[in-house]
Amino acid sequence: YYKDHFVGHDFHHYDFDRINDSASLKIWLCNFSRLYFNFNSYSKKGHSTTSLDVSRDEFEFESPVDETSKEFSVGLDLSLKRVSILLEEKIQDYKNDYSFFLLGGKSHGEHMDDMAMLDYFYLSQPYDFRSFTHTFKVSARPMDKLLIKANGQLSNQDLRMDYAEDISGVTYLGSDYTNAYSGEGNFDRKIGLFDFDLSYLINYNIAIVAAVRYKKFEQEGSFNVYGAEMPMYLDYNTLGLEGGLQYQVNSKFTFTLGFRNEKREVMHSEDATGGEETKRTGLFGNLKLKLSKALRMTADYQYGSYTDPFTSISPTDFHRFRCTFKYKGKNLFLNGSFQYKLSENDLDDMWKNERSQLNLRAGYFDKKVKFGMGYN
Repeated sequence: YYKDHFVGHDFHHYDFDRINDSASLKIWLCNFSRLYFNFNSYSKKGHSTTSLDVSRDEFEFESPVDETSKEFSVGLDLSLKRVSILLEEKIQDYKNDYSFFLLGGKSHGEHMDDMAMLDYFYLSQPYDFRSFTHTFKVSARPMDKLLIKANGQLSNQDLRMDYAEDISGVTYLGSDYTNAYSGEGNFDRKIGLFDFDLSYLINYNIAIVAAVRYKKFEQEGSFNVYGAEMPMYLDYNTLGLEGGLQYQVNSKFTFTLGFRNEKREVMHSEDATGGEETKRTGLFGNLKLKLSKALRMTADYQYGSYTDPFTSISPTDFHRFRCTFKYKGKNLFLNGSFQYKLSENDLDDMWKNERSQLNLRAGYFDKKVKFGMGYN
């Protein structure tokens, strides 16, 4: 629809300043243990424009950019002979004063030949949250042929938002239209991420690789509009299994082929009954090339097919291809990546989405100077 009716128009523009600050401290407790502290913050200030479909017409709005984030983490890193362990605690405070309003007073929208018009439009939806994240990472080699990695992350997030909307105008049928809403919401989220990876070397060239990935998301909260409380519950989990073979042709060339199976179950939500399941099966493959001491390349491909999509407009097939290269000479470095994603829905040929991204970076370095430049 938008491709046919709005060719040549771009309502989205951004002009803002981003400031990043970071600091770190490492303390070696002994030769196999260190304590570290990290601080990161950023802010974005400026303005942007966006668009919204109101009464079957497209209108352009001004949207100020005002976003801040601060996070502090402390961790303990242990490196023993056959096992390494990392434990980390992190706290984050985030705030976003999101809003947008009509540009230049009255607007007749994109279609000048219909009756839709806005006299006034203002929407304010600021929100903020504080999250606590607990992380552990374990890497162990109980025997020379076996490598085991386990990662886990548990997060608790308390989010609060306010909402206010005020509209005045004329609908596409020519009738006057006014509306005003206000409310607030509070949400408590618990997120769990767990990964388990295994690699077993059969001989000098072939290894078995396997992985288990699990994600758990729980949300309890409510949104209150004019005293009417609306529960906002969501509870789902995702379990993924991977398995494959890795073959090392020589010290310069390695490739992996495998199979992936994933199941997502929605236990409770406002839009689906408990027990809704979505399954994804697919293949993956990657190769690594070490052409020389200075030049390395990788390529990765993933394919997934969805059974019983969560909605009729959810993707039914997914493709992703990514390749990278890295060159580091005596005083020059060059690296880059290319990624292509294709998502499509084959239910009555409803839609297809393609996205490609190219990143390049080059520079010069020596003992005193390092200079680099990039292109995205």
